[in-house]
Amino acid sequence: MFNSFRNPDIIIGIGDHEFYCHRLVLQSYSEYFDEFNNLDSFTHIDISEMNVTKTAFIAIYSWMLSLGQGGFQHLKRENILEVLIACQCLKIKDYENQCLAFIDDKTVFSEDNAYFLFVQASRLKEKSIMELMIPRIQAFFLTLVSSKNFLELGPDDLCVILQSNYIVVHGEQEIFMSAIRWLMHDWKGRYEYMHTVMKCVRFGLMTPSQLIEIRKNPEIPEFKEITQDKEVQKLIEDGLA
Repeated sequence: MFNSFRNPDIIIGIGDHEFYCHRLVLQSYSEYFDEFNNLDSFTHIDISEMNVTKTAFIAIYSWMLSLGQGGFQHLKRENILEVLIACQCLKIKDYENQCLAFIDDKTVFSEDNAYFLFVQASRLKEKSIMELMIPRIQAFFLTLVSSKNFLELGPDDLCVILQSNYIVVHGEQEIFMSAIRWLMHDWKGRYEYMHTVMKCVRFGLMTPSQLIEIRKNPEIPEFKEITQDKEVQKLIEDGLA
């Protein structure tokens, strides 16, 4: 009866969609639905799409109908954070733990997959997931820098990545040039972040010849403006010291 959706007794409204479900199924896994125990035999409940998306609810209810077995088959890289947030909102601890176990799998989330989950977690302000993904972005860093995705990073996410101890580069000069690339992509709009971004560069790890070369001030106007800035000059001098 549950799997064929016969005689549903609760309607879940999410956005412009309605899901006809069985209250007993929902209450078996979700503490959130326990409070609707004494309502009418046929109840309509609206849930904010900000917390529970349609795709997340489909994955969750499908997992419930599978009697809790094989829950991973409903989890994908694309929907994992949506499902996790929905589980937290609906207080479904068992499936929340499965989501966290899936995210913790380094064979699924590493390098490029870890980066894209990092960005998604940043948008959703899931700091714990961001912190988990950062160490897994390693050899993918230089590929990222050459892509459009890197140029579209926000300043906070950029700094988190540039300061990571795990990214794989040939030297700190590549971190410096990556920061320059990001700033120059929209110099007028990003000028205010110059000091913040430059502080992410470990100038002390560069060779003296590299630091002297930076101070020569190449004839690119924006580059020259960065390296002649007093605060940036101080960072370079500290690196030489």
